Amino acid sequence: CPSDAWMRRGSYCYLPGCQHGNLTQARDECASHNARLASIEDEEELRFIGWVIVSVANNPESDCGTVDVMYVGLSSSDNQQTWDWNDDTPSDYTNWESNEPN
Repeated sequence: CPSDAWMRRGSYCYLPGCQHGNLTQARDECASHNARLASIEDEEELRFIGWVIVSVANNPESDCGTVDVMYVGLSSSDNQQTWDWNDDTPSDYTNWESNEPN
């Protein structure tokens, strides 16, 4: 991973952040690090990302406070009929909360 601020899981590196903004700003922030928003491909990855969020929010050196929004790299170009990850892989993980993804 590029620095100690990143967290490694397998062959992927994750950079937790708590900047406030919209999806476009989140994508731009990732692009500034030559990265993309995370793709959640299975339950284990979802748990890892959940752990990262809680770890950052509970870190006394962090100014994140309560985490109420998190953007991932899932999008729809056809009015939410089909969903694809930003790395062009299809979304076949379906363990979403009610009314998600949206």
